[in-house]
Amino acid sequence: RQMCIRDRFQDIEEHFIIIGCTNGNATLQIDTENASSVDNIEIDKHQVLKVIKNGYTHLVLINEEKNLFVTVFASDGIASEEAIKIMENISFS
Repeated sequence: RQMCIRDRFQDIEEHFIIIGCTNGNATLQIDTENASSVDNIEIDKHQVLKVIKNGYTHLVLINEEKNLFVTVFASDGIASEEAIKIMENISFS
C-alpha cells in the first residue's frame, strides 16, 4: 500500500515550497535532464538527491530505516539553502 502526504506553502509573491512524504515502495521520478546541477548530499546521516533545474530546487531524502522518501520542492525565488534548512528540520521520530 502506498502512502503519500503532501503540503504546499506559498507566500504572497507566489513562491512556494512543497513537502512530501511517500513510502519507500513507491516509485519517484525526478527530472534531471538539462538540470543546472545534480548532487548527492548528506543530511542527518541520510542520503539526499539535490536537483536544481530552471531555478527550482528538488530534494529527495531516502530514510531506509522508516522506508520513506521525503521530498522538498522549492520554486524559483527560494534559495536552495532554504530548502536544505527545511529538510534538515524534518523529524522522523
